[in-house]
Order: sequence, then C-alpha cells, then structure tokens
Amino acid sequence: MATILQQVYAEAAAGSASQTLTLSQTITAGSTVVVMTGFGRTGGTPDISSVVNNGTANTYTQVTGARGANTTNNPRMMTDVWYVDGANGSGTTVTVTFNTTSATVTFVGVIEFSNTLSPSVNYGAGASGATTPAVAGTISVPGGQLLLSCIITAAGTVNSVASPWTAVVGSVSFMSAYYDLPPAGTYGPTYTLSGNNRWASSTVGADLIAVTNNASNVLLKKVT
Repeated sequence: MATILQQVYAEAAAGSASQTLTLSQTITAGSTVVVMTGFGRTGGTPDISSVVNNGTANTYTQVTGARGANTTNNPRMMTDVWYVDGANGSGTTVTVTFNTTSATVTFVGVIEFSNTLSPSVNYGAGASGATTPAVAGTISVPGGQLLLSCIITAAGTVNSVASPWTAVVGSVSFMSAYYDLPPAGTYGPTYTLSGNNRWASSTVGADLIAVTNNASNVLLKKVT
C-alpha cells in the first residue's frame, strides 16, 4: 500500500545559487522522492544543474516533458520536477543547484512516497504564458494517480487554482497544487494570477500501487 511519508517546502531570497531543504525525517530506503522547484534569473536561460541528497548516492532524474520556461523578458523563469525511485536511505537534506550564482528567487518542495510503482513519475508537461487564467501543461493519465503541479510568476501573485485541484500554501509568486486519484482523462490545473502575469508551470503524475491516506495528507508543508 502506498503511503506519503513526508512533505516539505521552502523558499530562498535573491542571490541564491542553490537551495537546501532539511527533511522532517530521514529518507526511507526504497521510497520515491519527488522534488518540485521554480526559480528566476536575470539574463541567460534558467535551468537546474543538479538535485542531490546528503549522505546517499541517490540519482535524481528530470521528469520527461515537465520543464516549463518563460524567457521572453527578465526575470527569466522556470519550473521543473525531478525524482528518484528506490531511494537509498539515510539522507536528511535535499539540495537543488541552479545554473546561476544569483537567482532572483528560488522555491523547492519535496514529497516522499513509499510503495510506488517503478518507474513512478511517468507523466509530465511544462507550459508558459503571459495571461490569466494560466492553463498549466496537461497530462493524460489512465486514472488512480497522484497529480502534482507548480507555477511561478515574474512579479505577480498566484491567487488560486480551480477545482478539482487543491492549492498548497506557498509564496506570493509560487504555488503548488494537487489532484488525488483522478479518473482516466487529461488534466492540467488553471491558476488565477494578478499583477505581472508572465508565468511558467510544471504538471506531473505519479503511479501508485494504492493510497492509504486521504488527499489532505498530500500537502507540501512550509518549512519554518
């Protein structure tokens, strides 16, 4: 039976070249760890250089198709999702390194599952735009997955996400959302923005053997 083991979220101010999250508990051997991130930079093309754990040799893989980028003007933004299946245990932090030494802002969220299928995160779509509502990338799933999404804006506000997706508390300019166990179909959340409406987003789906806890336990919890 699949169980959500832990969820953490944090953000860093301007000038960050990387961001490290301290997990609420040690990574469980054999689990799946999903890392959702967004950041902005002035000039150049934003990208992720690496995602690593301390004390382990976990190899994180970028979810195919999940990267969203908006590089029409500064700040140039991106969102992305990386994951590892069959994780080695003992890690207590996750570090995301960006391809710049002076990111304008960074956001990272981590969710860890047990007893997922392998490979687990088999669906991904990125998108970008400059209008509201913002329709994130869409993925087609056979049903019974956990769907996750994140969005970042240039300097505006992410106000809400349309049902049946549920918003996760984040920053003014960043939001995560989830949709638990949808039926077969094509899905992508719709976010309402205000202010500067330039945005980038990622949407992914994770295959689960079964889910033992309810949707309220899927939230990314902000690190204080």
